[in-house]
This record gives sequence, C-alpha cells and structure tokens, in this order.
Amino acid sequence: MLSRRNSAAVAWHTKNFTYRCPSCGEVFEVSTLENFLNPNGVNKKYLKCPNCGKRNWAEILRIKKEIILRE
Repeated sequence: MLSRRNSAAVAWHTKNFTYRCPSCGEVFEVSTLENFLNPNGVNKKYLKCPNCGKRNWAEILRIKKEIILRE
C-alpha cells in the first residue's frame, strides 16, 4: 500500500517536473497515476510520448519554468 508520504512525493513530482522524449524532443507532462505506475531510472522515466507515440526512457527535466518564473 502506498503511504501518505510516498503519495505526496509522487504528487509533488508530477506537478513540478516535465519530461523530454529522446526520439522526437517533445517536452511533456504526465498524470500522477502515470508518474506512479511507470518505472524510474537515474534521471529518466519509462514513458510513452504523446507526440510520436514511442515508449522510451524520457529525460526528467528540471522544475517547470512557471514555478521558477512566478509572475
């Protein structure tokens, strides 16, 4: 069973990070469920790109710009 601490960490990560597809370069976000269910590597996550449809180890990017550049 997923603890509250783990679920809070997954939710925070989902809200704050984006991913880059190594095949087409598309930068995209994922849902909390997809973030939880897909395996992680070191700075990578195995995901399906919404642009090209390929499954690959997408690069985890830094915190989303809108969080850094709060206006």
